[in-house]
Amino acid sequence: MGKYTVTAGQCIYDIALHLYGSIEGITDLLISNPALSLEDTLRSGQELVYSDDFEINSDVVAWYRNNGTKPAGGEHTVYPKEFTLPLLAEIRMEASHTGAALTLAGLGELEIDWGDNSPAQHVLLSGEQTVVGHTFDNTVAAARRVRLFGDPVLQTLDLTGMHPTAVFLFRRLHTERFTLENARLDLSFMSLLADTRMIDLDGTVTGSLLPLLPCKSLMSLGLNTKALNQATIDHYLIALVEQYYGRRNCMICLLVEPSGEYREPLRDENGRYILTSGMEAVWVLTHEESWNEADVWRIVICGRTYSYQRE
Repeated sequence: MGKYTVTAGQCIYDIALHLYGSIEGITDLLISNPALSLEDTLRSGQELVYSDDFEINSDVVAWYRNNGTKPAGGEHTVYPKEFTLPLLAEIRMEASHTGAALTLAGLGELEIDWGDNSPAQHVLLSGEQTVVGHTFDNTVAAARRVRLFGDPVLQTLDLTGMHPTAVFLFRRLHTERFTLENARLDLSFMSLLADTRMIDLDGTVTGSLLPLLPCKSLMSLGLNTKALNQATIDHYLIALVEQYYGRRNCMICLLVEPSGEYREPLRDENGRYILTSGMEAVWVLTHEESWNEADVWRIVICGRTYSYQRE
């Protein structure tokens, strides 16, 4: 006997077609799984046993095997979807993912379009941390698109479980803490997280950190990612100095060493710093007295901490 693992969106007819090449294979499935009936709704991950030496139409079985696909007709009964809240964000992920989850805490409400055949999901936030998970009930050929509707005020938002390849914000998003770990994507959307106090991007790889510059209220930034390009870090640190006005003190954690030496940079005839490396920018951030009055800058690089020293 063989074992078959059900994937999202499959019904008993899909499985019979995949295993036996014909829906007439249902008979063997029912005999091999006494608890199974034609009325059952199958779950993703559920295991069924079957006669692995029995095929009705070997050409159909071979076609599915050679093309690496599984039939998943599912049910298509929920369109059109209606939303009462304004569009907030669109999150895209690879089609291969069978599920996703977002973790958040705050006040307000959200409507979620998971980009499959499920109805819109309504989430009412009461201040407690909430994990909103979903298993997709269909397969898609291109990137899956999940849309969020609403205008919540959040304490935390963690998109790690969404496995995003792209995030688009259509309005300013209010959250005190934002987390996105182990992703690879463009961070342009983060310019609309201007009020965020803490950002954790550990393990996340991107081509530019400059979209973080509008986040002038930032107090903590986690960039513990060995795969970040040194030039990417240099450009961000230098831009922090050049666009410092109105910014509060922050602790930045890095696993990649910025270029250059930790030293005071040269100045031009007007007394402005001439920055040539990331470590010179770190020096300025941790030595400018007026920038370290209320609190101090702390740059943690590979476990070493650079900070302003009060006399």
